[in-house]
Amino acid sequence: MSMTVEFYSADPTALVALFEAYPATDDEDEDEAFFEKLKAYPVADFSLRLYLPDDLDSLCQLLHKQDPLFPLVFGDVLLEQIWNDAPEMSESLTLISHQFADALAALSERQIETVAREWIATFPDQESLVQAPGYRAVYQLHEVARDAVMREQSLIFHFLG
Repeated sequence: MSMTVEFYSADPTALVALFEAYPATDDEDEDEAFFEKLKAYPVADFSLRLYLPDDLDSLCQLLHKQDPLFPLVFGDVLLEQIWNDAPEMSESLTLISHQFADALAALSERQIETVAREWIATFPDQESLVQAPGYRAVYQLHEVARDAVMREQSLIFHFLG
């Protein structure tokens, strides 16, 4: 079973409205329209072979080494679930603390490079560094956090499993 893990910079109300309006049908045109609208939001795609919460906890621990403002456990940055696909409960949107977004946005490129290198080293069979999905995901998360801080948006965790 595949899993989608993404982080968005967005107004929570607007992103929830988009997900609520997305019909659960097999209509390819409706799927395409939904994904086109979703492309308007800055996103960090962590849809790789993750073991949750362990891999995101290890990312937090590496971020904590760079700045003690980061918690050691990913669950500590999750504030409030703002949407789910009840009754299935397989997909959700959750607000992430502004402190986490602020601290992440404030990291230097050198610090992000260190975190990305150390994080992907925990995954078996990684490709070359810049091609590794986990490496790119850490850089994307940094950019999405910067966008959220700069545009005064929320950092939102999207999970589909």
